[in-house]
Amino acid sequence: MKRIQRLRRDYAAERIWFVDDIFGLEPVWLERWDAAVESRGPRLPYKCLQWADLPIGLNVFWALARSGCQTLWMGVKSGSERVLQAMRTSIRVEEVRIAALLLRRQGMVTVAYPIKGTASGDRSP
Repeated sequence: MKRIQRLRRDYAAERIWFVDDIFGLEPVWLERWDAAVESRGPRLPYKCLQWADLPIGLNVFWALARSGCQTLWMGVKSGSERVLQAMRTSIRVEEVRIAALLLRRQGMVTVAYPIKGTASGDRSP
């Protein structure tokens, strides 16, 4: 949190991009993040990554929105249900659509991007 404050103070940062595909891995951590951001003053708008098959729910969406998330990039592996099933992934196209709709209702922009090289559903390289 101190580094973010320093970016704002010393470099006049107006927003930040967290390029970390496990940023939203733990919903409880996101709620703590939201509380930490709130306790330290003005929020620095940000965008982040989120795997579409990680625990996503209203509490996560609210925590992201409250803490300043403006854009959420969702890793979806594919937009084809047939391909998702062949990849043996837990992601489903309809779930991604619902998540995107709920995120937009919180005022966030959503971007879905396909992820290559995870045929077994394993996230390791």
